[in-house]
Amino acid sequence: MPEPGPPSRRPIDLMLREELLTRARNDRAARHAHAGGGTPWSAVEQVDRDNVAFLTPHLARVGWLGSDLVGKLGAHACWLLVLHAPAEQQQMWLPLMRTAVLDGWADERDLAYLQDRCDVNAGRPQVHGTVTYGDPGRLWPLAQPDEVNELRAMLNMRPLSEDELANAWTVDELSQQHHLAHP
Repeated sequence: MPEPGPPSRRPIDLMLREELLTRARNDRAARHAHAGGGTPWSAVEQVDRDNVAFLTPHLARVGWLGSDLVGKLGAHACWLLVLHAPAEQQQMWLPLMRTAVLDGWADERDLAYLQDRCDVNAGRPQVHGTVTYGDPGRLWPLAQPDEVNELRAMLNMRPLSEDELANAWTVDELSQQHHLAHP
């Protein structure tokens, strides 16, 4: 049964969809194994490199691997692989995802996570409050802390608690640690 959504650019590519889902499962398994102490981080990095090598020609040829091409689950798997790609690839592929969201072929919530990750990688405050930093994890600085929960509500994301907002890193704190360029 086809998934609902906007008209497709072409029929769902079931083989590509399955490859994306398999790679997403392997991505999560590698990270889980590392978190459990069973795998060195280099193994996770190798999975990420393999995924980037896989994604690069596909994204260059057809644009974002959206729900019109690989179904909703495949599009989400594509996002996960991009989220774990190096910062340069994330930034390069962000406009492709933005276009796919506008066309209805990618999830706005997934885009929020990727946008925040790109902002953090560039040393900028995040918009949607999806990235934590440090141990214990505190929210990376927010671009508009007074409006973040409104933005999150529009994306059906849980609101950030008062404690989370109050304990978020400030630009000054991270600037002193050389993680952010001071405005």
